[in-house]
Amino acid sequence: MRLYLDTSVIGALFDEEMPERIKITRALLESIVEGKHAGVISSVVLEEIDRCPEELSTSEQAMPVARRHFAEE
Repeated sequence: MRLYLDTSVIGALFDEEMPERIKITRALLESIVEGKHAGVISSVVLEEIDRCPEELSTSEQAMPVARRHFAEE
């Protein structure tokens, strides 16, 4: 299954007020990394990632995953 992910999905990894949201998002991203689903993001999402604060853009939680495992549409 192809899943389109917008910036809010990636941002959910940093939502400390809702730990369950972090857990669900990590499980979703793991399913993409494992090849169970295909992740799709847009060039707009990549631009938004590029503009995010440095501490997030270098985080191993989201940004490398976004760059390596999602097809751009």
